[in-house]
This record gives sequence, C-alpha cells and structure tokens, in this order.
Amino acid sequence: MKTYNDTSPESGRVVKRLFCGRCGSSLGGVRVGMEDMTIVPIGVLDGDRSDLKPQFEFFRKSKIDWIDSVSGSQCFETLPSGA
Repeated sequence: MKTYNDTSPESGRVVKRLFCGRCGSSLGGVRVGMEDMTIVPIGVLDGDRSDLKPQFEFFRKSKIDWIDSVSGSQCFETLPSGA
C-alpha cells in the first residue's frame, strides 16, 4: 500500500489517500488530524456486505438527480465543519 497527501482546494483539509502500489486502485483515505476514522470504499471489501449500511452521506449538493438518499442515513450538503 502506498499513500499521498491530497489537499482540498476549497477547505485546505488534507486527506492521506491510500492506494495499491501495483495497480493504483484506491483503498481509502484518512483525514489528517482525524486518524481514528478511515474511509474505505465498499468495493475493496470481500465477503458478505449486506449488513454494511451507510451512516452518513456527504456532498449531497453535487449528487446526480436520480440517486436517492439511503434510508436512515444522516445527509449533509457539503462536508460538515467537524468532519
């Protein structure tokens, strides 16, 4: 696994992006300063994922119109200031 730091041009926040050094596939990310939370793309997980449900939805302001919110998830138009 390899990493690089990605800085948001809007907020200046830094996310350490994790990726496969062989194929380049994204393996997730960790926000610098919030290392207790890791963002993991669902596609990198093996096995039964039916019990995994989104708890949060971020950047809803840029969603495609035909995508609905996930029932029971907490939705945010952008990234909340404490996230």
